[in-house]
Amino acid sequence: ARPAGRLTPHTREGLTTTSEQFHFNALTIFLLAALIVISVLVRVSLLDYRTDDFRNHVHWQRYIDNNGGWLALGKQFSPYNVPYVYLLALSRYLPLNDIYAVKLVSVIFDYVAAFWVYQLIKLRYRSKVFPWVGFLAVVFAPTVILNASMWGQFDSTHVSFLLGSLYFLVRLAETPVANRGRSRWYGAFALAFFTLAMAFKLQSSFFVLPILFLLVSRRIPWYIWLVVPVLYLLVLLPSNLLGTPWLDLLSVYVKQLDLHKDLVVGGATAYVFLHN
Repeated sequence: ARPAGRLTPHTREGLTTTSEQFHFNALTIFLLAALIVISVLVRVSLLDYRTDDFRNHVHWQRYIDNNGGWLALGKQFSPYNVPYVYLLALSRYLPLNDIYAVKLVSVIFDYVAAFWVYQLIKLRYRSKVFPWVGFLAVVFAPTVILNASMWGQFDSTHVSFLLGSLYFLVRLAETPVANRGRSRWYGAFALAFFTLAMAFKLQSSFFVLPILFLLVSRRIPWYIWLVVPVLYLLVLLPSNLLGTPWLDLLSVYVKQLDLHKDLVVGGATAYVFLHN
């Protein structure tokens, strides 16, 4: 008996027959380009929307401007971890107004996330169509559009790195056990992308179960795991060299636990029925 839900060579061939006959002619490329441009224009139309959170961003932007640009990173003036503050400081050197500079960082990562979805689907199917469908599904998803270009949130940033980590985990799973060299590289990249995601946002810790696959499978040697602490410390190092104490940098997520005590802040979830 064939396991339910598994793609056999026969069914995989059936799925790819249409796509193999599909050719990316000039018209197709034009349509793809037009759809991507439309997705950009939709985002541009929302950039002027201002949320209450934007006041905090303006305060941080003014602090950066008034304290020497990059030199401002020598003090901890934002509750976010320093990778996002790095990007915020970088945006101050762009010829854009305050709100556009904040949102540009997040909007760029919308397309980075879509790129990794494209790559993941490409691993699963030989189709030329399905990866682009996945890419467009991400850039046109209402929650993705609203999160970055309207609300100015940066969830696409850490999600992009998590998708990159997932991509290399899949590559590792498909690599023969005997190919230890390639397994080490895929494992190292998976851990590196996960570490970068964690450096941006603590919510990335929910991705720890796929990462435990590396530990349980024993596909990579112990020293590859050193990527996690070494890379994390390297990300924090520039801020430390500019003056921020290591204790402040390493305790940022502990401090975030005291910022929000409510289970729900305007979200339509089951937690609204519980007392905050």
